[in-house]
Amino acid sequence: MAPRIYTVVLENADVRVPRAVLLPGDKTAMHEHPATVAIPRTDGMGRFIADKHAVENIGKTRTEVIVIELKGKK
Repeated sequence: MAPRIYTVVLENADVRVPRAVLLPGDKTAMHEHPATVAIPRTDGMGRFIADKHAVENIGKTRTEVIVIELKGKK
């Protein structure tokens, strides 16, 4: 995970919860997650590139997302 974009706010045996903050123009590298729920915390405009995936903030404002990853699940 890119430390400038992602911060892990909770991790235990069952879940990992990273917080992603993307500034305008930020883009993540291609990556994947186990079974996941993503919760947007701000309005924003992004581009989601699938297979594995990458995310790019194509808007003009900061975007924040909380991700809940279920460990041991696919």
